[in-house]
Amino acid sequence: MDTARCCYHNPVEAFIGMDKKIWIDGMKSAFQASYTLPLEESQVRAWRDCFDVLQAELPAIEAKYPGLQIIFEYALPYESGRRSDVILLSKERVIVLEFKQYGTVEPVHVDQGKAYARDLREYHFESRSRQVTPVLLLTGIDTQKPEQRDGIPI
Repeated sequence: MDTARCCYHNPVEAFIGMDKKIWIDGMKSAFQASYTLPLEESQVRAWRDCFDVLQAELPAIEAKYPGLQIIFEYALPYESGRRSDVILLSKERVIVLEFKQYGTVEPVHVDQGKAYARDLREYHFESRSRQVTPVLLLTGIDTQKPEQRDGIPI
């Protein structure tokens, strides 16, 4: 992945245990340096929410699949301003995580995740040889029973 097109890129192992304030400050700086869009407070809230979820869940994932890379706010190829929230990357797979601060699944959220995965699969040369999987994560509910909607794990 082209790291100039994202706000953060590192091994998952380096992300786990990071100080939240330092990470948020780095995301803000990288976003402002990389994009001409205004940085809204809602975006910063979403990063905080995403950070908390990933800090809780990634240690178990890293233990099972060591060596993963994590990428935040990756600018999709041939798109103006569309960015995936998080990408987990291995030699074989690209997992596109789309976070929503909602308690219910909306069709537009499913479509967004599928479109991000399709764009990476079709227009990003380095992803063509990898399995690209979108995952929608709802953070607006206390517990989430795994399910699938239109082929996307939720």
